[in-house]
Amino acid sequence: MNTVDVGGMKQVSVAVTYSQDRGRFLVAKRAETMDTHPGLWNFPSGKIEDGEEPLEAALRELREETGLIGEALKTADAFEQDTEYGRFRVHPVLVMASGEPELNREHTEYRWIKAEEIREMETVPGIMRNLGNSE
Repeated sequence: MNTVDVGGMKQVSVAVTYSQDRGRFLVAKRAETMDTHPGLWNFPSGKIEDGEEPLEAALRELREETGLIGEALKTADAFEQDTEYGRFRVHPVLVMASGEPELNREHTEYRWIKAEEIREMETVPGIMRNLGNSE
């Protein structure tokens, strides 16, 4: 399927995945073999495909990358993020999920963390904006 680029920006949906049982968010470390942001921590995310809504893309990416089935709770305002890999329009979606992830080849490890722990990790640019915080 084709991905959506608007005005030269890649459209990306982010599954900000929360486990109510744990009171923590899911982050995954991108594999060193990935073309963009290798070795950095991120929420499950990916490009929005043609004809797909950001909410649908977030749930698809969560399932593809972790095997988890999530429930979308709400979407947040999209924001633009410049990185060394180009400019992205990021669409955060708060997703509730539980269980243990089974990672695909895009990630090498995962952690369930408290929001404040993200600041101490080596992450993709703009990750705190997915939680509604400035960096």
